[in-house]
Amino acid sequence: MLQKVEVQRRLSNRARKSERSQAPGSVEAPPERIHFQTQARYLVRWRNLQKKKKKKKWNKTKKKRKKKKRNIQTQNT
Repeated sequence: MLQKVEVQRRLSNRARKSERSQAPGSVEAPPERIHFQTQARYLVRWRNLQKKKKKKKWNKTKKKRKKKKRNIQTQNT
């Protein structure tokens, strides 16, 4: 019973309303609502990893600018 109470507290208002509209016997939260927090955390971590990969890749492919060779003879005249 203790677990069920904790789960209820974590739910959003919308989830609570949907629970009330269900059969009065079932008070358990839908599994995706409980899992949502960990899922979000995972997604954030994944997104950050993708960013890091992109940055590394970009640094490897960045080309150095070539210095223009100046023709000294034509510049002096």
